[in-house]
Amino acid sequence: MHNPLVAHACAAPPATVPAALRTASGPLARTVFRTVSRWSAATVRRCLALFAALLPALLLAAVGGTAHALPDLADHVAIAVDTPVPGTANVSDSVVTVTNTSTMPIAAPFTLTIARSMTPGVAVAYPTSLDHAGLAGIAVPLPLGVLEPGAQVSVPVRFANPQRRQFTFEARATGTLLAPETAVPLEVTVYHFSGDPANPRGAPAGAGVGIVVDGVLRARTDANGRAALLVPATLQAITARLAPVSTGIARLALVPGMAHSTDIVLTDGGQVYADATLRFDAVMQSLLPAGQRTLTGRFIAPDGSTVRLAHLGSVELRDADRDDEDQNVTGKFVLNADGTVYCRDTAVLQARAANGHAMVVVTGTDALGNVYRGAVNMVQASVVPKGMLAPPVAEPGLDLAGITVTGTSTRKGKTVAVYTAVADAAGNFTLPAAPQQGLSLSAHAVRNGRHYTAASVIDPGRAATFRLPLHGGAELRRAQPDPDATAASINIMRDWGDPDVNSSTMIVPRGTQHVTLSYLSSAAPDDMDAVRDVRVVAGPAGTPLYGAAHHYASHPYDYAQATYMSMLVARQLDVAALAADGPLELTLYANLSGAWKGRQRIEATLGAGTPLILESATIGDDFHITHGRRHISMPEPGEANLIQRRVRLAVRKSAGMEITNVKVDLANQYMAEYELNYGLLTVLDAPPGPDVVVDGSTIDTVVSFTAPHGHDLRALDYRMVMHYQVTVTARAPDGTEAKATGLVTGIWPLWRAPAGLARYGLREAGGDDWVSGATHDWLVAHADAVTAIDDCAGEHGTDLGHPSHGSGNEFDMYHFYTFPGADPESGTSNYRQLVARILDLPLLRSSDPEQSAAGKAAAAQVQAWIRASRSGIDKLYRAGVAQVGYILGGPDAAGIGGMDWGYKLLTTGRVTVNGVVHDLGMGAWNNAVYYPLPNHHHHMHVALRPDAWF
Repeated sequence: MHNPLVAHACAAPPATVPAALRTASGPLARTVFRTVSRWSAATVRRCLALFAALLPALLLAAVGGTAHALPDLADHVAIAVDTPVPGTANVSDSVVTVTNTSTMPIAAPFTLTIARSMTPGVAVAYPTSLDHAGLAGIAVPLPLGVLEPGAQVSVPVRFANPQRRQFTFEARATGTLLAPETAVPLEVTVYHFSGDPANPRGAPAGAGVGIVVDGVLRARTDANGRAALLVPATLQAITARLAPVSTGIARLALVPGMAHSTDIVLTDGGQVYADATLRFDAVMQSLLPAGQRTLTGRFIAPDGSTVRLAHLGSVELRDADRDDEDQNVTGKFVLNADGTVYCRDTAVLQARAANGHAMVVVTGTDALGNVYRGAVNMVQASVVPKGMLAPPVAEPGLDLAGITVTGTSTRKGKTVAVYTAVADAAGNFTLPAAPQQGLSLSAHAVRNGRHYTAASVIDPGRAATFRLPLHGGAELRRAQPDPDATAASINIMRDWGDPDVNSSTMIVPRGTQHVTLSYLSSAAPDDMDAVRDVRVVAGPAGTPLYGAAHHYASHPYDYAQATYMSMLVARQLDVAALAADGPLELTLYANLSGAWKGRQRIEATLGAGTPLILESATIGDDFHITHGRRHISMPEPGEANLIQRRVRLAVRKSAGMEITNVKVDLANQYMAEYELNYGLLTVLDAPPGPDVVVDGSTIDTVVSFTAPHGHDLRALDYRMVMHYQVTVTARAPDGTEAKATGLVTGIWPLWRAPAGLARYGLREAGGDDWVSGATHDWLVAHADAVTAIDDCAGEHGTDLGHPSHGSGNEFDMYHFYTFPGADPESGTSNYRQLVARILDLPLLRSSDPEQSAAGKAAAAQVQAWIRASRSGIDKLYRAGVAQVGYILGGPDAAGIGGMDWGYKLLTTGRVTVNGVVHDLGMGAWNNAVYYPLPNHHHHMHVALRPDAWF
């Protein structure tokens, strides 16, 4: 077998690198690929060392076939779980140890997933994420982002365990296996910005620059500004970070089997924060107890210790669902003596968390000047749901004792919390405190060989006590099956009136392997309280094959391909075992319920296994993409995307079928007559190849523009959410074709900023001026309110060195006042002039006329800076911005008193220099949209409100 990694281990034909990325001038000047013929001897030695480490696996791959990197590392790690130990404050603690038992390194992002405990009432206290099955994930920090062969990492896990029960759990690990055929050696050289955008490389950056891959620190540069590392061959971008504000990014086009190198140029327009995670002790599972009047928060360092903050910079309160509506609540918080953060009064947090999904963003600085920033999402847990399982009408004596009821709270398609409780003999159960809205309930029990299921969605705030009916197969079946029917189908529509329930039954013959369920459900655009329940059960025992109760307000974009108004679902159900001995009866059941304002509808079909179905279409996890990873950049006519976004398709196809084509259409996401309005523009229509990668039942397909196009994408409603319709075509051995369709929904477009805006700094490959539709319109209307602009969003929301910006609703701009001698391409240069002028203020008291004059000149310039900054922020306020993040303090300011000297100078006109207060006579000023933020001394951060429907 030909192995390209062996055949081309060190040589890289220039033609294999796209011409756009081989360009060393213009907007792509920051990325320079070089073949090994230009490498230094030291570079070659480093790459040879990397290849030597991979050689045994390379040879194995050459003779034994090509392995694939597995997200689940079950075959490559050993996991040991300590028995949880009950602690104080209703928690239990455990430690999970993961050992890399393979011969290959494993790279972060590295996640430990905790299987749900079999003991009701126990849950992971501080999960990093929850998947759609409710399993908790914990992000695991690794030394320089890699778990080497034979190395191990210990992960502390805390559980909420209010009833202090004994329990056990299981864990699994996911990460990126740096296998020979999927990883490449990469050398990175980092330079300072020369000041000349046309020739940006300045002096080497030297030692200590962090090299970041997929959001994780993977290396630090040596004295020559170089670092060598292994990276996934699919990596499209790599970044460099140097605290406090220097960042840079390089775009990559890597080819397996080749050694690569790239240059990164640092500019001073970003923010670099120390590595730590914010946690509020009482907020477990993202739930803020309604009775919690105070809160203690802390930054957790990678080694598990608590960071000791020396200064609290700011605390922002946002709506996490929309990531807007900022409130500056810094005054509600203080620092404890141990450096933790203390909220003295949670009333404003409780109010936001009760009406939505609150996000608390904290920034602070330690004694060494390291700046920390973190965010915690929280929903108020204000209602204790109490329910009663109700037996089927025909079986009033059904044993209800011991049945486990599971509740799941979701927001914007993301699982917030999972709760469990056990019913008593009367069917009564009590769940832990939960949010007021969107609680999905489920239960399953087997009694005397028969299955009973329950599924519902409730709003606990409307009815804290509720009834949860159990259904057996006989109760779900509403009519006798037609023995000649080849499918069961349901088409129910509900306008106004009582809930609508229907079912249909079919019989599949003995030996049937699979059946296919497909349905489209929809609700009116403003009908967020609508609920649909679809189930499939088999045989007289009512064996559950499928069940999903959905609350439209939860918007589960990825899991069920839902829009605000519609869901398109296809599933292949395995019935081989049940139909092995004879014909099998299948019942399709659907129920429309919940509060409503307009029409609801379900069209469902259950039939013999189809040759091809598309079960899911999920946008890829690109870790360099910020802000939810749901943004796609829409290039101008005649342009293409540099970074390509992909969607992973999970298909089911009959034996021997071959995927022949994938078509992707782009459309605005809305409904016409309660039907989906499909593709207005074809993005991709291609057979398997570079843009359509087929691997068994998985297809990775491009959904961004790989080639220039002639369409004006603004023909779409550019302020509206969009969706992709994906159509997969396959051919059977007999030549017949089959097609399957799915949706990727909830996609928010990014557009180029209006032409003609003043810019400063260095431009990024792929563009750094991507904005939302609303921001585009705002910039057109208020161009006179902004100075020169640096970064907006990167392509598709790529991280350009800012903790946000990904939504296209934020941008950075130059100071409102430029000091004489400052570099207009560098905000840091202007800041340094401000510091210098402040340090000249003591000359005002000099008896030397020349020095006194210099002091007066300095004071006049500082006054001009204050006046221009206040006036500019006031103008932005009148233009309707949500936030202007600007100076709190800054680095290299020895002699200026207080870490918040910039804030005090701007708002009071006073500053302390060498212990002496200088009042510049500007009076007091403030503005509700001015947020004094750490790491914002060198630019102004402007945040707008998101697009409608966000």
